[in-house]
Formats: sequence, structure tokens, C-alpha cells
Amino acid sequence: MSQAIQSATTSAALLARPELLSHGKAAAYLTGRMWIRTPLGAAEYLQMLTKFDRKMWDERLELADTLNGIYREMFKREYDSSGAPPFSVTREHELYRLISRQLFPLPLEPLDLDPDFFYPAIPVTGTQQHDWIDGCCPFDTLQLVFKLALLLSGSKPDAWKSLGLVQPPAGLLGAVGWTHFCYACAVDPSPLQYLPRVFPR
Repeated sequence: MSQAIQSATTSAALLARPELLSHGKAAAYLTGRMWIRTPLGAAEYLQMLTKFDRKMWDERLELADTLNGIYREMFKREYDSSGAPPFSVTREHELYRLISRQLFPLPLEPLDLDPDFFYPAIPVTGTQQHDWIDGCCPFDTLQLVFKLALLLSGSKPDAWKSLGLVQPPAGLLGAVGWTHFCYACAVDPSPLQYLPRVFPR
């Protein structure tokens, strides 16, 4: 992307359109220019403009740029050796397959059925046995680690009795304690510095 921005032709095009002189807009402009040079990209561009509005096209470009960045950062060797055009749906399919093979399972059937298919967001689902959204799992059927997590989070305040504890655990941290906890983690050079991020605020 940076090489494309530095080329004389691209620089002239951007200078002729001052509204593009921001990193985000310039990236979207260049992504779109590269993308519509592929057959599927050109077809999708025409579909977007005839069936949808400009906002949806811009969102699709942002997604293509994001997926390209993930591919480049997470799978550098495969990215560098890929024969698929940059920002193409074909390259996105390569990324989905790499994620499913090396990180976590992704449903890949849609890729085989439709060459135009893309995920509007990468679905991180199906990686554990419990669906926490609707409270599907009775507390007594959970593994001990999940029981403790629910107990310590305050979601099941009376559950300590069923775990064989002789007294309830300490209450949740107050505002002052939480601030000190976050500071202690932030100044720690180990991965503990990221621990506060896993707790909802």
C-alpha cells in the first residue's frame, strides 16, 4: 500500500482530489482501484452500485482492507507467496482457509458453493462447548473452572455453598481497588499487563 501511495501516478490522482488526503480515505481509494481490476471485484463493484448505495461499497472496501491487513500480519509467508490479486475475494478465501486450518474452525462450505462469498465479519464461534448467551447450561453441569469464574464474577453469588467452600469468597473489587489493580497490571512487564482487558467495564 505504501509503495502505491508513493508512485507518481497515484500521488497525482490523490493531489487532484483533496478529499482523499487522509490515510483512511486514501487507503479505501487505493483498495478500490486495485480491487476492481479483478474480475470478481469488478462484478461486485457493479452489483454494489446498482443494488446498494455508496455507503455499503465503502464498508466493503474497509472490510477488504482489514482482511488484507490480517492476512499480511498473521500469515506473512503465505501472503508474500500468494498468486491471488491483492484485496480480491480469492485472497480473502485463502485467508479464511488459513484461519480455519491454523487458528480456529471456520465454516468453509460457503466458499466452495459461491466464489463471491465473503464474511462481513470473521465468526469466532464454535470454539468451546458452552453457549453463554442464553444461559443454556445449568450451573451444576459446568466444569469446575467455569463454576469458579461465574462465582468470582458475581454472576452466581450463592454458588460457593455448592462448591464445598466454608465461607463466601471476597466481594468484587470496588472502584478504588480496580484502579490500583489496573495500574499494577499496566506497569508489569509480563503479559499480566493485558489482564484488565478481559473484564467488561
